[in-house]
Amino acid sequence: MTGKALDEIRLQYPEVNQAFWYAVRAHRGQYRKDGKTPYIVHPVEVAEIVTTLTQDPDVIAAALLHDVVEDTLVTMPDLVRAFGAHVAGLVEEETEDKREQQPPEETWEMRKQEMVMKIGAAGKEAKMISLSDKLSNLRSIKNGIEESGDEFWMCFHQSDKEKQAWFYRAMGQQYVSLKKTEAGQQYEKLLKEIFG
Repeated sequence: MTGKALDEIRLQYPEVNQAFWYAVRAHRGQYRKDGKTPYIVHPVEVAEIVTTLTQDPDVIAAALLHDVVEDTLVTMPDLVRAFGAHVAGLVEEETEDKREQQPPEETWEMRKQEMVMKIGAAGKEAKMISLSDKLSNLRSIKNGIEESGDEFWMCFHQSDKEKQAWFYRAMGQQYVSLKKTEAGQQYEKLLKEIFG
């Protein structure tokens, strides 16, 4: 399930291995937007991309855990207890306020604007995780479009392709310091392929 670099880092750093299994348990039973890919594939891919940007075990652990507070029953205090304040803080910078009491399609634009501003003000470590997260999403979108055509956009709370384009372009502008990396270049390439 994991790539060679991540497997080696898991062997080298117990905290990364712990984060891997924590994420596996937290996301058990969840699937990606396509309804068939186990959710854990995404945080693992995000962590693998992060390993191309840094070998810092805290950043890699946070990449594995980046969606557990947003999308599972795990709380921020749970993460602080299990992984410490630094890893939990990096996860918090990636965590969107989903406003569970309101329909997601009504809050989509507000949530995405908040995320653009949050990542814009974030440090380099959080930007690495965010770039890796959004690059993983763009890869999934490209695969989904190749399999299902434009119907794939219906999987999203915001199915308007132009609004999705706005969000991914706005996020791309927050990764200026990472544009020359392989991940940054692939992000720009996929942006053009998907959104023109």
